[in-house]
This record gives sequence, structure tokens and C-alpha cells, in this order.
Amino acid sequence: MFSYSFYKLVHILGICAVVMGLAGAFAASRVSAAQSGDQKPASTRKLIAITHGIGIFLVLLGGFGMLAKLQMHWPWPWWIVVKLLVWIALGAWITVSYRTASKGIAAWLVTLALVAIAGAVVLFK
Repeated sequence: MFSYSFYKLVHILGICAVVMGLAGAFAASRVSAAQSGDQKPASTRKLIAITHGIGIFLVLLGGFGMLAKLQMHWPWPWWIVVKLLVWIALGAWITVSYRTASKGIAAWLVTLALVAIAGAVVLFK
């Protein structure tokens, strides 16, 4: 239905939204911890979660759309399985971001490493 380039654009937009949502969650957690334990406003947390959720959806939609355009069917090559596992982990990673205000830098580095793994797997497949 749509072109390969369209799915690739959707995939990249989703990656940006996921990283933006995770960065917002980590930053909001750090700010909340610094402000005498106050909880971040519900509207901020909701916006962060929505951005992250839509991003994960777009990543998967674009990825599976590209797979369909390339006519890649099950069993998938190893690099597709690795990418899918990384994006599932990043989808669940937002729960970590809300609970690791004191360890935000380490959690952010893990996030960066997961995104780098997803990118490297595709580049060096």
C-alpha cells in the first residue's frame, strides 16, 4: 500500500519519539528527585508516556511495513529478531526510567546502548 521510503520515515520518526519520551522520563525523574521528593505533574508523566507509546507503535509499524515491502517472511534473519527484542526492551524500559531517579545516568547509558545495538545490527548485518 505505502512505499518502502514511507515505512522507513515512519520507523525513524518512531525512533525519535521513543528516545524523546525516554529522555523526558529520565529528566523528569531527576527533577522530581531534586525537588524534595515531589511527584512530577500527572500531565507531564502522561505526555511522556503517550510520546513513548506512540513512538514504539511507529517503530513497529514502520519496521513491519518495511519487512512486508521486502517480502521477508518467517523465519526472520537473526538481525530482525535482535532488533525486535531490543525494541521490546525499550518499550518496557520506560518503567525503569520512572523508578531510577538516583541512577538516571546509568539507565540513560543503557538506553543509549540499546539504541546503538539496534542501529549497529542493521548497519552491520
